[in-house]
Amino acid sequence: MSSDDARNAEAAAAVPQPEAKRVATETTPLVRPSRVSIAALLLNELPDTPAVPDAEQGGGGGGGHPGEGEEDPESDGEYVHIPAPDAEGATHAVVGGQEGQRRHSSVFRADIEEHIRKADPSMFQWLLSPGGMTFQIGLCVTLVAISAYEAVVKKRALDNPGSNFVSASITTNASIISVLVSLAWAVYMKEFWSIFDRQTFGPRMLRYIIPGCGFQLTSYLQVLALGFIATDVFKVLEQTRLLITALMTMQVFGKKQSIAGWNALVVITLAAISYTETKNLVGKEEACLSKVPPDCKKGESKAMTVGLIITAVFVLLQVGCCILCEMVLKDEKKTPFYIQKFFLELPGSIFGLIIANIVNPIMYKILLGDPFNFDPTSESVKPLKGKDGNLFEHFFTPFAGWNFGVWMAFFLFMAKSWCSGFLTKQLSAIVKQLCSTFAVGIIYFLMQVHPKTGPFFYPEGLGSIHQSMVIADFCVLCAVISYTLAGRDKKRKEQFKKEAHTARMERNKVA
Repeated sequence: MSSDDARNAEAAAAVPQPEAKRVATETTPLVRPSRVSIAALLLNELPDTPAVPDAEQGGGGGGGHPGEGEEDPESDGEYVHIPAPDAEGATHAVVGGQEGQRRHSSVFRADIEEHIRKADPSMFQWLLSPGGMTFQIGLCVTLVAISAYEAVVKKRALDNPGSNFVSASITTNASIISVLVSLAWAVYMKEFWSIFDRQTFGPRMLRYIIPGCGFQLTSYLQVLALGFIATDVFKVLEQTRLLITALMTMQVFGKKQSIAGWNALVVITLAAISYTETKNLVGKEEACLSKVPPDCKKGESKAMTVGLIITAVFVLLQVGCCILCEMVLKDEKKTPFYIQKFFLELPGSIFGLIIANIVNPIMYKILLGDPFNFDPTSESVKPLKGKDGNLFEHFFTPFAGWNFGVWMAFFLFMAKSWCSGFLTKQLSAIVKQLCSTFAVGIIYFLMQVHPKTGPFFYPEGLGSIHQSMVIADFCVLCAVISYTLAGRDKKRKEQFKKEAHTARMERNKVA
């Protein structure tokens, strides 16, 4: 090449190309990468990226902020009140198009992972490093620990013979304090007045009233059920919500499961029932060995029946509230989490005051009368009584009877409501489900280490583990995992079919 040709080539390279013809690549991005901090990643405050053609995004849409315009394929209902926007339904194991052969490299949602890779490649590389992998494992362990210990510590607080607090005060006080935390967060983010905007406050509050009150009621039913049945039994039976959710979403949204998915859902339900029966048989065996009086056995059987009924109502209401959120709150997916919490907890706290001061005392009186006839001193109804079991007792003394165990249960409940809410909105659906499943699986072992009476930490309790309970526990664990993987395989199969169809159409055009 001559010197004149070289100068002409340099001049041509210096001429700015039209914006539409410029293409972003891994080495020459269209914009300068922005720094993505860990806090921004967890709080979903990632910097915006420019929109790119569908061919480069793999058919997944334009740029902007992750999560916008996405559909939530299924709501797990374990960690968050509002179904978070999730790209799992379109791209999980395989992302289509030019980058479609790249598998998931982190525990985060596919759209968030892609957003990080484009906005801050150094952050994406750090996530793939040993330090980043340790960070991701720590997030999952945190989710599992919060979910499992929240249930175990709450049950321990309810069964403490020295406590006389109103069980509904935990959820009601948490809602009230969550409203204050949301307002403080909005002030810090300089969005306080946007909450009370005249044009949006009323319509937004109307959308949140029914979900907020519904989730407040389910929180109360959960505390109520834990007074009658064991924590592990309740959490295992809660997994039946997967089958109920699949049936309801098929009727409401037309979302169908694969044959393997339906089979796994039936297996999950049967495994949960088997776990409950095994727990009941083990309890009868221990009662016979310890020579428990017949009256106590009858009381435990009656409490188990009431607890199972409450759990069934809880599962139905929880699934209904999640589906209602999917229908009503689709336009709220771009709203910051703390603003969502404010509008969710404000009606929830008002309804919680009604539950704690009116519904709870009435429920206590009902359980003492016919046909239940519970003993006022029994562990099942004692948390409903509080001090005297009178109306508006909680209103005048909201923290009456709270000891260290109750405060510990309260803070774990708040951590599950807030910290887990932030984390699960960023994680992929399969990771959320696996974390929820492992939390259920370890509850039985945690109950042995942290018994409902005596010292909080009692590792010698692991010696009382029953082999039959361990087998039943792993049956539930493996059943839920098989359902999760069946859903992933279905999405992968559909993506492969779509790519094969596209390739076939392109080949026919060439021919």
